[in-house]
Amino acid sequence: MSFPSQSSRSNNAFVTLLTSDHYLPGALVLAESLRISHGISKKGKQRAATSTSSAAAGFQVVALITPDTLSVQSIKALRRSGLFDWIVGVEPIGFRQILATSNTADAASLMPATLDSDLNTKIEEMERNLGLLGRPDLTNTLTKLHAWRLGRDSAHLVTYSASSVRGPTQIWTGFDKIVFLDADALVLRRIDHLFQLGSNVHFAAAPDTGWPDAFNSGVMMLRPSTKTFEAIRSFARTTGSWDGADQGLLNDFFGPEDGMDDDTSNAGAASAPGGGWKRLSFRYNVTSHGGYTFAPAYQRYGQSINIVHFIGQNKPWNRPGPSGTAQPNPLVAPRDLDSHPITPDQPDYLLALWHSAFASLYPSSGSASPDSEIEILHTERGVEVVERRKFTVPTFHAVWDAEEREEDSAFSAPT
Repeated sequence: MSFPSQSSRSNNAFVTLLTSDHYLPGALVLAESLRISHGISKKGKQRAATSTSSAAAGFQVVALITPDTLSVQSIKALRRSGLFDWIVGVEPIGFRQILATSNTADAASLMPATLDSDLNTKIEEMERNLGLLGRPDLTNTLTKLHAWRLGRDSAHLVTYSASSVRGPTQIWTGFDKIVFLDADALVLRRIDHLFQLGSNVHFAAAPDTGWPDAFNSGVMMLRPSTKTFEAIRSFARTTGSWDGADQGLLNDFFGPEDGMDDDTSNAGAASAPGGGWKRLSFRYNVTSHGGYTFAPAYQRYGQSINIVHFIGQNKPWNRPGPSGTAQPNPLVAPRDLDSHPITPDQPDYLLALWHSAFASLYPSSGSASPDSEIEILHTERGVEVVERRKFTVPTFHAVWDAEEREEDSAFSAPT
């Protein structure tokens, strides 16, 4: 199989982030759902007559990873899954790192500066805000800011940490547009048309269910730029974040939604350096919640959902798959559905969607190829991705075997 040359490579990318081994199943299923929903092949194998490679489809799939916080097994699993085109190593970023970093125009400089008492106070404030959010585990969510460093203007900085799964002949050149998705998202229908948003749109996201005037940063269309990356870092140092994480920071940076005309939004726009954001439909970032209108609204609009986002600490891979399959299910052919349907009016429907995608990637425990180094365990706690060490018959060489080889070599040497 031949791969596209540098000149034919896509200008767009779907990007996710993995900073913890815990999110590995999510990242794998996200990438699998991207490929299924867009009809593209994995490792060059055709899924259907209309299947193609990701580059030919107009985009590539990229995983940002933090080698300092990931196990070697997780990195191997990403590379050998055949689901990603590029693996890019980056440094973890949290408010502690940003506030302790000298404010420089060099995007590659993340060298710590000396913390003074004011910075320590601000770090403590961010940690308290995370406590209000109930997610103290999100200390490094600012790492997703590296997505703004994946543009062409910073390709020379990223090229040394970007590894192509397709081979060493591929050269990192950066991208013009990026759709960033959290690793706990699931793509149900194609979303590559988000790359076609107008030239005047530099940032787009869907509303957050907790406060719909704000956007949820789990799905974002952005134009990568070193200048924007540095502007967000500088803004973070002076402003902080009202939720202690990336979402509060980015909402304050980009300000109110484009077109809002109330007094509050106008005041916010004046102080927001990001220049506003385009509102995407909620169907691009559907988060299940306990609102009394969710069930009937889902019954009405569920067939048009593009992305499901499993927010919160209780992820679908931490829970066993429900007995039965989600129906309807845009990721599974009708012939593959069993006789125990889980329908949208049932509480486990979204969970069943995720596990259906997982089952298409890893059908069952022990079903992996004998040559595979990755094994998937379906347990009562959910699913686990583990490294399976290949067994090879050990070969022992006696000392006298080496001596005999040396003697044979001496006898056969030319005179």
